Parts: sequence; structure tokens; C-alpha cells
Amino acid sequence: MCPVSMNIRTSLLEVHSKAQATAISDYVDDDPVRFAELMKLMLGSVYRVSQRAAWPVSLCVERHPKLVRPYFRKLIDQLESDTAHVAVAKCG
Repeated sequence: MCPVSMNIRTSLLEVHSKAQATAISDYVDDDPVRFAELMKLMLGSVYRVSQRAAWPVSLCVERHPKLVRPYFRKLIDQLESDTAHVAVAKCG
């Protein structure tokens, strides 16, 4: 069962594991507001947060592809960026 409330950033930094990535993606589910928060973290400038956010983003997009549509341009920009973490580039 997913928690009613989760601090996604804090959860990303707690532990990097499949179970944690799944818990975060379960929390986000198909909620565009929660997904927006996760995308902001993945596309942000904090290396470790960006790296760890890529996995749950990928899981969310596999389950709910429509969530990523508003972010296509930003993801393409990240693919072209020399500073983006490789996990972010592979997520797109």
C-alpha cells in the first residue's frame, strides 16, 4: 500500500534500490502533479537526486506513457546536454 504522503526527494536520497524506485513510482502512479515533481528532480542540477530519480521516472513511464508527453522537449534537451547524468539520458 502506498503512503498518503511522501517526500519524493527525501525518498530518493534514503536508499538506491529497486524496492525504493518501485515504492516511489507506486506513490506517483498516474498523478501528473506527483510526476511533475519527480521530473523536476530528475531534470534538476543535483547530480545524485537526478541520477536516482531516473529509475522511478522510467517505471512510471512504462506504466503510464501519457505522463511523459509534456516533457518530450525537456528530455530531448537533456539528451543533447553534456552535463546531464547518464542515467537521465538513458531514461529518455
